[in-house]
Amino acid sequence: AGDIACPDKHDGMGVVAGEGSVVTLVRNHEVGAAPGGSFAPAGATWDADCAGGTTTLRFDTATGRMVDARPSLSGTLVNCAGGVTPWGTWLSCEEIVLTRGQKVPIGPDYIHEMKQSHGYVFEVPADGLSSAEPIVAMGRFKHEAATIDPRTGIVYLTEDGHRRAGFYRMLPTVPGELLRGGRLQMLKAVGAPDLRRGRRQGERLKVAWVEIEHPDQGADDDS
Repeated sequence: AGDIACPDKHDGMGVVAGEGSVVTLVRNHEVGAAPGGSFAPAGATWDADCAGGTTTLRFDTATGRMVDARPSLSGTLVNCAGGVTPWGTWLSCEEIVLTRGQKVPIGPDYIHEMKQSHGYVFEVPADGLSSAEPIVAMGRFKHEAATIDPRTGIVYLTEDGHRRAGFYRMLPTVPGELLRGGRLQMLKAVGAPDLRRGRRQGERLKVAWVEIEHPDQGADDDS
C-alpha cells in the first residue's frame, strides 16, 4: 500500500465513496500475533507494536485498474469485519480482547506487552487517515460486524465468540458523531438466559435491551 508492501490477511471491507467510475474501498487486515508493528503513520496508529489495521484503495471500475492504495489505520489487532456508515466511512472491528499490560508471545523469541487495550471499533474516513481513537461506547469485546440504521443513527453490533456471543446496539449521543459516545445495550431474551439449547424451531420469545454500564471493561468469551 503506497510505498510499502501490502499487509496480508485481507478480511472485511466496504465501498465508502465513489466518483465517476472510481470507487474508494477500505479493507481490513486481520493480523494478530505478528512481528513488525504498525504499517500506518504514527497519527493513525493505536498500539505501535501491533500489525493489524486497514488499507484504503481506489479502483477504477471502467478500466479495471487500481488507482492507488495507502495505509489508513494500524496498531490494531485481528481487524475482522465491520461495516460502512451512511456518511461514507468504514467501521473496523477488532475481534480480540486484550488488556493493556498483558503479555502476548509474537514469534518464538519475542513477547509483546500490550501498550494499549484491544477489542474496540475504529472509524476510518474515505479520505485521509483514521484518528486511531477507539469508539469506547461500542464496547470492548470480540467484535464482528457493525451496521447503522440511517434513520436513527443507532449502531447494531455482532460478536464472534466461541462459547457465547451477544447482539448489541449503541445509541449515540449525537447521531453520526460516534466518538462523542453513547449508550451500549445488549439484547436479552426474556425468560431464556441460554439460547444455545432447549429451543424449538419457530419459537417466539420476548426481548428487551439491557444497559451495559461499563462498556470498556472488556468481555472475552474464553475467560
